[in-house]
Amino acid sequence: MPVVTTKPSDIKERLSCAYIAMVAARAGCQVMSLPVDRNGIDLWISPIEGSLTARIMVQAKATIRLARIDGGRTLSFALDRRTYDLLRRPATCPALLVVLDLPDDPDEWFTVSADATTLRRAAYWIDLRGAPEVGTKSVALRISPDSLFDHHAILNLLERTDLVSRGGS
Repeated sequence: MPVVTTKPSDIKERLSCAYIAMVAARAGCQVMSLPVDRNGIDLWISPIEGSLTARIMVQAKATIRLARIDGGRTLSFALDRRTYDLLRRPATCPALLVVLDLPDDPDEWFTVSADATTLRRAAYWIDLRGAPEVGTKSVALRISPDSLFDHHAILNLLERTDLVSRGGS
């Protein structure tokens, strides 16, 4: 059998993008993958058709170290300062960090059988536009476990962004 030498970090990155693409598809949206990530954005999400014209910018991450703090009421994720600074810039659309939480064991990340295809655990999002400046090399972000990245989150974000861009509140 051939040996594949892909790093676990490469697999986690691809799984996070695949998760986002699946959730976006369920929301009736398309995902555009950017070939070069120099501005902190991996993906754009936009509706395939319909009345919404908004877009969502996404930086995709995956980790086996999504900490639960405050008795499980908060998730904590360490993000490098460069990416943090890029995502906190003012923008007319959401600039999300989407973090896929994975089990410790890579054999549990993703399984395929005749009955089911399973990606273990879920992803969470945070919009960093307007976040405060920091002076450290990394930032411990506090993410609500209620910020599940699912099709409802995408549709709600697109609707709010579209409403604001049309002059509503």
